[in-house]
Amino acid sequence: FGETDIEQQKMFKDAYGGKENIKEVTLTQNRITVTVVDVDKVDLAELQILGATGVLITQNTIKCSYQERAPFIYKLLQ
Repeated sequence: FGETDIEQQKMFKDAYGGKENIKEVTLTQNRITVTVVDVDKVDLAELQILGATGVLITQNTIKCSYQERAPFIYKLLQ
């Protein structure tokens, strides 16, 4: 991880409500599924600014499509 990656990692984790709010992250093709402790802490507008399309929320799970960037973002969130 370079310095830029660490900054991006913080931005993505903050958008999902912070590191302590993220319970589980899975990658399926171009979609990342994040299970969170408190869905109210997730900044949906920030996720879209960071490139998420097709944001779907069910209970404490947020599914976002990130196209070809998905594997990179998945690594950031782990």
